[in-house]
Amino acid sequence: MVQAGGNVGVWPKALAEKFRSVHTFEPDGDNYAALIQNTAGIVNILRTRGGLGDCFDSGAIDHIDPDNIGAHQIKEGNEFQIMPIDSFEYDDVDLVQLDIEGFAHFAVQGAEDTIDRCSPVICLELKGLGKRYGVEDSQTVDFLAGLGYKEATRIHRDVIFTRA
Repeated sequence: MVQAGGNVGVWPKALAEKFRSVHTFEPDGDNYAALIQNTAGIVNILRTRGGLGDCFDSGAIDHIDPDNIGAHQIKEGNEFQIMPIDSFEYDDVDLVQLDIEGFAHFAVQGAEDTIDRCSPVICLELKGLGKRYGVEDSQTVDFLAGLGYKEATRIHRDVIFTRA
């Protein structure tokens, strides 16, 4: 599975108990250091410091709410690399879970080939934060519909999509 918004490792650690392998991404340097420490010794977690998007780029962390380590967002800068999921050429992805503070639209655009090839379940946190980047949640839903996906269920602000 592919998971982004690895934060300090809570989700990757839990998901590693359910999936053969978890590739997690976290762009914030402090969170990434904690993720490494908190998931040390878990051999089926592959950790990458960086963000997911629709193309190769670079970014920096915007500490929108410095008291909430899960609320950081991507801004222009050179602190880390942004990369498309498709660049990893995965051949077996069962789940894509993204909690990336408004950047999910670009990440799914950068995963179009992987989605087409693997038909994973897709879980996105959609809470309107894409507006910062000029994208409405409805545009992300429409993009996934164009790939043959439909909303299966919502759990709070997490939306789970499956192939229709």
